[in-house]
Amino acid sequence: MPRNRLCTSWRIKRHLPTVGANVQDHLILTAFVFEMRMGNEIITSDTIRDPKFQSKLREAYGDVGGLLALVMTGLTFLPIQSFSERAAALIQAQTEKFAREAETYPPGLKEQYAVQLEMLKKENVPDIEVVVFPFSLKPDDSGRPFVGLLPSIGHPFSRGTIHVASADPKAQPEIEPNYLAEQIDLETLVDAFKFLRKVTDTDPFKIVSTCYPRCY
Repeated sequence: MPRNRLCTSWRIKRHLPTVGANVQDHLILTAFVFEMRMGNEIITSDTIRDPKFQSKLREAYGDVGGLLALVMTGLTFLPIQSFSERAAALIQAQTEKFAREAETYPPGLKEQYAVQLEMLKKENVPDIEVVVFPFSLKPDDSGRPFVGLLPSIGHPFSRGTIHVASADPKAQPEIEPNYLAEQIDLETLVDAFKFLRKVTDTDPFKIVSTCYPRCY
């Protein structure tokens, strides 16, 4: 938190301006949800809400529960080189940006970015996680099955902040996630979205889903 704001509430013993300034959140795109075609025996949380279907599941599986009973049905981890046709150009642009701005970064961030750049260049290090969710994030009462393919940035370059808002320890802090502040994060997510559109427009996914996703 800036020193001038701290002075209004606390006596400063040691000024550490970078505290609370290294927030990294794994932004996930939740808009890519598909309605699956009926008749393919695709089971999702939407179809499980049917009482008759619930009865059949109990007969088949008995008392199955717990936090991991039905959360996600698949995870895929992809390096940028596997889903972006312009991976080399994006990596080069980020490398040049780092070279230009390295001396302006606060303590610790320069070292972090150097490590992240090396990871970005490696084809065996994933940059995107694709989560397969067996439900719609905006459920309806139709009972139709929905599946979401949700890309998430694995190693964001954007940094946010979390700072105290007052001297009251029970008061909510001021949170600024600063999503997509770095262009590389936006471009990575855009290319992941394009890649997933290509995947869903290809068999076998194409023949079991509707043509377009339900975007919210």
